[in-house]
Amino acid sequence: IGNYKKRLDSLGSSLFFGAQYSGYTLALEEQISEDISIDNISIGNKQRNIVSNNWIHLVSVQIDHQYFISSALSISSGIRYSNSTNKGDLNMLNQVEDELVFVPNYSSTTAFTEQLFAAYTELNLKAGSFDFRTGLRFERTDADGLTTQKDQTSLSRTYNWFIPSILISKQMNQYIGVNLSYNINTGRPSYNDLDPKVFYVDSLTSKQGNPLLLPQLDHSVKLAINLGQLQLDATYYRSVNAFKNITKEGLGGINSVVLYRENVDADRFYMSATMPFQKKFLTAYFNYAINWDKIIGEYGDFSSIDLKPNHYFYLYTQIKVKRIVNIEFIGNYFSGRFDGIYEDFNSYSLSIGLSRTFLKDQLKCSILANDIFFSERNAGTYYIGAYSVSYLDKSYSQYIRFSINFSFGKLKEQNYQSVDVGSDEKR
Repeated sequence: IGNYKKRLDSLGSSLFFGAQYSGYTLALEEQISEDISIDNISIGNKQRNIVSNNWIHLVSVQIDHQYFISSALSISSGIRYSNSTNKGDLNMLNQVEDELVFVPNYSSTTAFTEQLFAAYTELNLKAGSFDFRTGLRFERTDADGLTTQKDQTSLSRTYNWFIPSILISKQMNQYIGVNLSYNINTGRPSYNDLDPKVFYVDSLTSKQGNPLLLPQLDHSVKLAINLGQLQLDATYYRSVNAFKNITKEGLGGINSVVLYRENVDADRFYMSATMPFQKKFLTAYFNYAINWDKIIGEYGDFSSIDLKPNHYFYLYTQIKVKRIVNIEFIGNYFSGRFDGIYEDFNSYSLSIGLSRTFLKDQLKCSILANDIFFSERNAGTYYIGAYSVSYLDKSYSQYIRFSINFSFGKLKEQNYQSVDVGSDEKR
């Protein structure tokens, strides 16, 4: 990463230049052994070998100029260019007796190149207790790709975006502040989402990219209110071409499914309340959020179950027992949801920690027991047409972590911050 910034006048006008290169190499080899039974009758063991390689190169260049007309009025503008190249292959082999047999349906080679051109400008105005910001961004994406999956499928596409934004903010007094904003957020599908190669999960389940995916646009209106330390916000989204996981008939015969992404339209509403709290011996942070999704169009089946929002609670508490020990409690709860496709079940977890400092707070020793009830899970059912698939995934979320931290002296304040001009591509 290379950054250069020059201050142009006493008001704070500046010129920024940033350039970045990122390179990634990923090689995987998976050995899969499956014991398969139907109606409790064993039909044998299958041995599979999957080998994949990926090479990714990202280059990004950005120039920004901020001009202060006065201390209360400024105009920012900039241009950006990025180039990404992704090459990869995936090969699957089945063991038949003592030989490994190549499986063409689960094997492919892909090359993908994407160029992004962007230009943007923004006006910032401060008038008394009002802050006003409005901007416009233009983006053009040129993508060119080819995959051997499905007889040389082309991944090429070009699209242009004009993206406006506006924000009005007012500080009512030292305790109350109000923000109202309108934005269009964009989302490009990832390379794996576009690449139609098949990722094998098990004999009845696989994942596959969709080369026909279009970029996603989210129109959002957000209202945020600060009441002292309490922060309330509510956002309505109208999502066009939102990415949604759905299923279709798989390559493994009867009852097999392929999970892939499709474009859908959706109405979304999000509301949250956040409250930090601190006293001499107690520190706490509470967050509550409610999220409601409604999938619009042919993929959402709204007749089977009433749509319902999901609720999320998060609580962090630290209790200081004099200078002897700090006790921490971390808990969260997810209520589940149904959006017309996914019916997720509820889930919760509780973690407990202890910590103590020594040597004038230079040495800190801590222990954390995570998910002590082993209750964190991802479970539910999703519905697409005639298909319904039930799932239950549990990872090793239950663990005990010991930490020791030692501070040598005091850190000096740093006023330099590196700007990551390639963060979008790295995602």
